[in-house]
Amino acid sequence: MARLAMNPFLLILLMVTATGLGAAEWKGLADSFPAAALKIRQVDNPGKIGDIYVIQAPDGKTTLVDTGWNSTGESVLIPALERFGIHHIDQVIITHQHDDHIGGLPALLADPELDVGQILWSPIPDEYLAKYAPAEYQNELPYSQAALAMAARRRIPVRALQLGETLDFGGGVTGEVLAVARPETQVRSYVNNNSVVFRLKHGDFSMLFVGDQEREEEEWLLASGAQIASDTLKVGHHGGNGSTCPHFLDAVNPKVAVVTSPEWVASMPLVVEVTGMLKERGIPYFRSWEYGTLTIWSDGKAFGIVLEN
Repeated sequence: MARLAMNPFLLILLMVTATGLGAAEWKGLADSFPAAALKIRQVDNPGKIGDIYVIQAPDGKTTLVDTGWNSTGESVLIPALERFGIHHIDQVIITHQHDDHIGGLPALLADPELDVGQILWSPIPDEYLAKYAPAEYQNELPYSQAALAMAARRRIPVRALQLGETLDFGGGVTGEVLAVARPETQVRSYVNNNSVVFRLKHGDFSMLFVGDQEREEEEWLLASGAQIASDTLKVGHHGGNGSTCPHFLDAVNPKVAVVTSPEWVASMPLVVEVTGMLKERGIPYFRSWEYGTLTIWSDGKAFGIVLEN
């Protein structure tokens, strides 16, 4: 498989640029967050991989990024939303069509107590999924189909994200879509490397959400010249199973890294490699198996983390 060649001069430019961005001040751990702050909650899926992020803007608009497993939709996702007092979700963003990211969506849409404004994703057409990822086509496409059917019954709009579009999270919080599915591109770990990537921005604060992108999509993103330098990095693929190459990490240059991961992945060689890179660079790293559900907050000038359990 051909990999994108990385122009060394472009890489240097990206690294230099990254150094001068991400201007929000890291405040570390705190017991509480300002009432009017942006809140990004990383939900722990005990013992499992699987992303669930709840973004609440200062004006109350709520975005859900990924929904965890089908098997934990009713046991983890719905209780977390209830705990946060959320009954209306303005938008759900699905980064890719793996069970641990889209699986909980049918349970969410089946709950009559929850209102959903719209669903945003970048689906891989069935014919490409069948050709390049037959296991996912057989085992995981049903979750997408079930979610689409439920959305249609509830008349919830479903829209494909476009590369370069600006997302509105409310309260002045925006997000730039930096990558969407490129289904005609044959890559290793096909579904992961077709993840939606976006960079959230609130004043001086920024956070990069990368789904489960692996190094192939990282290299594509670097070569695209997109602005990826961010205060906080949601580490790819649950801690680094084929993701987070050194030059990508240096280009993002985060002050803090977070990830949803269970303890059993911590000893995997590729995960140990990523953890080592973060330690070498002095980047605080918050893994859900160690810290449980947590909240990243920002007032647009500073940001910190509150541990919730």
